[in-house]
Amino acid sequence: MADDKSEAIDLCGDKSILKTILKEGDGESPKTGHEVTCHYTGTLLDGTKFDSSRDRNDPFKFTIGQGVIQGWSEGVATMKKGERSMFEIVAAKAYGESGSPPTIPGGATLKFDIELLDFQEPPPEDVSKAKDKGILKKVTKEGEGWKTPGEFSKVTVDVKYSLEDGKAISEQNDLTFKTCQEEVVRGLDEGVQSMKEGESAHLTLSPAYTAGLDGDVPATATVFADVSLKSFENEKNSWDYDNDEERIAGMKTSREAGNVWFKAGKLELAIKRYEGAIKLVSDKEKASKEINNELLLCYINAAACYLKKGQLTDAIAKCDDALKIDPKNVKGLYRRATANLEKGDWDVAKQDFKACLAVDANNKGAANGLRRVQAKIAEHAKKEKAMFGGMFDKMAKLN
Repeated sequence: MADDKSEAIDLCGDKSILKTILKEGDGESPKTGHEVTCHYTGTLLDGTKFDSSRDRNDPFKFTIGQGVIQGWSEGVATMKKGERSMFEIVAAKAYGESGSPPTIPGGATLKFDIELLDFQEPPPEDVSKAKDKGILKKVTKEGEGWKTPGEFSKVTVDVKYSLEDGKAISEQNDLTFKTCQEEVVRGLDEGVQSMKEGESAHLTLSPAYTAGLDGDVPATATVFADVSLKSFENEKNSWDYDNDEERIAGMKTSREAGNVWFKAGKLELAIKRYEGAIKLVSDKEKASKEINNELLLCYINAAACYLKKGQLTDAIAKCDDALKIDPKNVKGLYRRATANLEKGDWDVAKQDFKACLAVDANNKGAANGLRRVQAKIAEHAKKEKAMFGGMFDKMAKLN
């Protein structure tokens, strides 16, 4: 029966996987991500056996879509629990032209007698950015392709929120929003970034991820969100632009969005926008004057954000980048000086404050900064003198 190809099912429509059912199973079939347990015997077309879990009396476990040949994942996903089938799998979905020496020659079509003993649903996946299990995802319908939304993507979803007792909270169809813009609750925002187009998923959201959700939701409640990602459009990457004019326009849009968040005090979001604009230039060494002008603004603005957040090393790095473009940029010199002053690198700060004043003699911030750093240096020198002076006095008395 297993050798009668007239009874075989062409699973893919191209005869790459032929399946002949030897014993019927029942129930559902495993899906991508499910852990399956099976027995198998593998042979070449001439009947030569190269492997068998039955001979070892050791059932084989694997996860559909991971760690096995493509033909296995596609074939076993069509089986039901208790089913036994014979699969004939061409080399392209097995071990290819290289084979698996010494037992499987290159280009070999293989036969597998597989019995599906059991399978289990995978545990929910933690898709929170913080990996704190605040967003647990269970796929209920597979999506298409491999792409997922990124930061600042435009997405359209259907979403239904409910409580653990099944009580409905709210439902929205064709909801369109941009990710990372605080337009929806954090759980939906981050959760949808793990989904493929056409995918449906059941999200379990902890209270920290549902702040701002409309409806009667207790502060400590776990919320369920059933989400279907209908479509999404990612922002352009550096390689998506055809010319400098388009690239500059994209950078300006991102920078101006960052300015809005900066004024609103949302520094993390502002940083993402400025850094996103910077990433649109892949080869900064060959950037045109016009692109460098836009880069300069992004570096300076990002430095201001990092400075406000106390991330002094990052602020200095962005000022360094800005000053490579324009060594006399007043804001770059001033912000780098301020960061170094806060770090305690007073001599470096003093040098930058002086450089700033050399360009703009009336810069009150730089003048105040210079006085502050000079005071710090003088105070430090005084303490050192007192400390070492006392030490020398003691040594003189001993002598």
